[in-house]
Amino acid sequence: MKKIKWYSLKIKVFILVLLAIFISFIFTFLLSYFDAHEEIDELFDAQMSQAAQTLLLFAETNPGIAKNDNKQIAKDALQKLKIEVYHKYQSALYFQIWNDKNQLILVSENAPIDKPLTDKESFSILDDENGHWRLYTQWNAAKNLQVQIKENHTIRDSLIIKILSRLFFPALASLPFLAFFVWFFIKKATYILDQIAYQVQQRKATQLTPLEITIAPKEIKPLIEAINNLFLRVEATINKEREFTANAAHELRTPLAVLKTQIQILQNNINNAKQTEKILQVSKIEQGINRSIHLVEQMLILSRLENHTDYIINKKINLENVITDVCAELADLIFADDFDFCLNISENQKFEIVGEEEWIKILLRNLLKNAMNYTPKGGKIIVNLEVAKSRNNKFDLTISDSGIGISDKEKLQVFNRFYQVNNCVSNEVNAPKIKGCGLGLAIVKNIADLHNFNITLKDAEIGGLEVKISGNIVL
Repeated sequence: MKKIKWYSLKIKVFILVLLAIFISFIFTFLLSYFDAHEEIDELFDAQMSQAAQTLLLFAETNPGIAKNDNKQIAKDALQKLKIEVYHKYQSALYFQIWNDKNQLILVSENAPIDKPLTDKESFSILDDENGHWRLYTQWNAAKNLQVQIKENHTIRDSLIIKILSRLFFPALASLPFLAFFVWFFIKKATYILDQIAYQVQQRKATQLTPLEITIAPKEIKPLIEAINNLFLRVEATINKEREFTANAAHELRTPLAVLKTQIQILQNNINNAKQTEKILQVSKIEQGINRSIHLVEQMLILSRLENHTDYIINKKINLENVITDVCAELADLIFADDFDFCLNISENQKFEIVGEEEWIKILLRNLLKNAMNYTPKGGKIIVNLEVAKSRNNKFDLTISDSGIGISDKEKLQVFNRFYQVNNCVSNEVNAPKIKGCGLGLAIVKNIADLHNFNITLKDAEIGGLEVKISGNIVL
């Protein structure tokens, strides 16, 4: 099986969304740059055209300027206009006015006087060692005056950069806030996935009802439907197995009971005839029947337990009374094998728990019968009920015996169905009195899980096995 490479859907979507936003931001920035460049060019070109018309009008309305071609006269005329530099970009604007005889009649102080600024008509571009320039040429209506204007293109570029920087840096500063909101809304949008995962995680292994979802995105609808269909198929399969087990157990119960009755009648007749060998054979048959009856009863209990996995337990019971009742029921078996039996229950404590009394009794019977079956005659069994040392709202119930115990390896497996311990010693003294069917501890584990009890196994101080059950006390 190939190793699954996991990744975070939230982080992946977050990165992809931010990447899309960044690409859109760059695209918008470039689009804004070209658009602003075009608009600013049109604006400055309009200003150049307006300036040219103004200069032509000035030259036409001052006949003295048009009649002189002396540079000093031109400068004097400019002085009469009182042209002063009020803006840093103003010095980057040059102009010349020529007459129809190719004589320079008016010039700005920063423009050359020995040659025209350009030989092209209307708008044009010039690149020289001094930079990149925009030029404009216009004749007056009489075609006797021509104005040429030269403007450094740096003015336009600088203005474009300033405009875009006013857009770029605020947008850049807003990216962290945008990232926060993107992450927040992604978490909101994927919250349902966390809810579904939590709902599945909190389920018990036997809870196979469909997922209860009231609202969910359409994209995960096939997944939810597939999971629910799988639950239904698995539940149908398990129900068939449970039904088969229950039916088989019920079918076996009646003939086994009849067979046991017949064996007892035969045994009584043989006892009367004092036929020792036949008595032994019949006794072995009876043991086999008893074991079969025990198996059937355990299967029935297990079937009932599995059919109550979704049952809500809300009854309050007194655990002390339940333990006392079970010990009283098993008193004959305890005395028959002369066990050193000890029941310790902490005084002045109220061991009230939430549970089903019938199931708790079955749990206790199975644990006590296991202890008696695997403990030699005259052995010791201790039942102890006390408040947990770590927390006063929990109880600890321990059942210890001086029997053969269980190996550490098998402690992990004894709760599996039909698993039987293999470390039984061979001598008759320590051998189990009734060979189990491997369902007793499986039933105990199911009942413990049903009540949210914690169950642990360890070696007992008195030599055998110690079973510890821990659960909550109703305060």
